[in-house]
Amino acid sequence: MTSINPAIARDLGNGSHFCQICQIAVKTKTWKAHSMGRQHRDSIQRLKAQATGGQQQKTVPKRAAENGTTVPNEPAAKKPKEDFDTPQLSAPWERERNSEKKEEKKPKKQSVSAKIAGVPDDFFEVQAAQSSGVSANEKRLDDELALFEKEVAQIDLEQLRREDDTEAMEEEQRNATEQDVDEVEDRIEGWKRINELEIKVEERVQARAERDVKKIEEESDSDEDFDISSDMNWRSTKF
Repeated sequence: MTSINPAIARDLGNGSHFCQICQIAVKTKTWKAHSMGRQHRDSIQRLKAQATGGQQQKTVPKRAAENGTTVPNEPAAKKPKEDFDTPQLSAPWERERNSEKKEEKKPKKQSVSAKIAGVPDDFFEVQAAQSSGVSANEKRLDDELALFEKEVAQIDLEQLRREDDTEAMEEEQRNATEQDVDEVEDRIEGWKRINELEIKVEERVQARAERDVKKIEEESDSDEDFDISSDMNWRSTKF
């Protein structure tokens, strides 16, 4: 039987295991099917999603808690006020000069973010680094899950091979036993036939012996009768 990881399932001692991932009791003999089933895989994906979401929610408050400040929403950059008093210039070089002035008046996102009260200068860089860390953790979880599924599949394959080998050995032993039984039955039948023949031979020999004895007795009786008649004839003979 395949060993079950105690971190995933707890042995209940009554022929069942409690799945820590699905939060249900599963019979030990059906654990293999449960671990490869859809419910178990969906529970793993759900836990991964919860873990990833919790890490993303903790990234921003953690930095703010260390500084003892709250993070306000980043205000949208104010749109520069258009100068309606300036008349529209038709000369190309005047339009280029006016365009350059407007570009200079546009605030940069970096400078605006740096002016947010209570937010460190490297806040957004740290947040990006933490986001990449979350992605790395998610990839690591995916790799571990893939490795786990591969190991389970390998264990199941080896178990099936061992079961096939065991079944083949049992089948071979069963065939050998049946062959031995057939041979023994054939020998018993042969012994029975030999015994019957011996009995018939003995009966014939005994019958022949009885006939011979009876014949001898009959011949003996005939001789005695002949002697008696001869004696009587001798006595009646005249000299």
